[in-house]
Amino acid sequence: AVHPVNSAAWTDADWIGALASDDPFERHAAVMHLSEPDRLEVARAHAFDVEPAVRLGVLLVLWRGGHEDGEAIATRYLEDPDPRVRQTALRWAVESGMLSLGPHLDRVLNIAPVTEPLFDAWLAAKGLLNEAFVHARTAREDSRASRLPRPPAPEVLDAVWKDDTRISEVRAMALARVTDPVGVRPALLELARGNDGSERLPMAAVSALGRSSDDGATATADLLALARSRALPARVRSEALLGLGARPLPDPAALLALLNDLERSVRLETARALRPHGSLPEVADGLRRRLRSEEQRVPPDAALVESLRYALDGPATQARRPSSLDDW
Repeated sequence: AVHPVNSAAWTDADWIGALASDDPFERHAAVMHLSEPDRLEVARAHAFDVEPAVRLGVLLVLWRGGHEDGEAIATRYLEDPDPRVRQTALRWAVESGMLSLGPHLDRVLNIAPVTEPLFDAWLAAKGLLNEAFVHARTAREDSRASRLPRPPAPEVLDAVWKDDTRISEVRAMALARVTDPVGVRPALLELARGNDGSERLPMAAVSALGRSSDDGATATADLLALARSRALPARVRSEALLGLGARPLPDPAALLALLNDLERSVRLETARALRPHGSLPEVADGLRRRLRSEEQRVPPDAALVESLRYALDGPATQARRPSSLDDW
């Protein structure tokens, strides 16, 4: 690649190519050069280049240069195949106060892949790109942006995870960001038991059941039933056990049978879930029996043995844990 210090003889094609350079200094030099008023149209001609890095660079050029067709171009970028381009288009729209893009923001979620940073950018844009917020910010009605009006995030997220026409991974991202999913137990159970080819949404539903502030006994019973269901994928069942480990259990011994499950991840998560209950006689007896049988295997599952011992020994095992980086 040609370095910017030798760019005096560069052609328009060289500058466009530099937008996709591996050298960040070249990319920056290209953006700065092409954002000059007399160069904007050169960049505009490549707004929908086949190379994603070029499209991203042109987006930055048009943003910096304040192109007159900015809003129309940004609207098309919301449906770009590359998630980086879509994410940057959201930033452009929000920071420039492009209110006309407000009704079209959801387009960024309709094309796979949708990355976590892209989803977070979309969620932020939903709160920031509305007339009340833009007006308040422009008029400097408050010195702290956090106090300016914006739609409540829970309502925005609920509209996404409940929409079965959306991409499963997108619904899972939305559900994972709902702090306290109350009053939606039937919907969560349906998703947890679903089979749409992706485990991410069922796992998100199970996790939501675990952190819901709805009736604790009912949630615990739901999680236990999900953990026991061999019709579900091992990762979904393990997620249910993870939720049980963070809840008070009326009958911890009910989990003991899962220490012999066919799925290794289920066995491990069961041992971890039983750690707080190792002092109970019935649980301790079950843990010892399982530990003896595992130690007799050739070879034994070292991770399971360690978890079982931890559940039985409690603080004694914890005292043996490495205490420094060197020990680890």
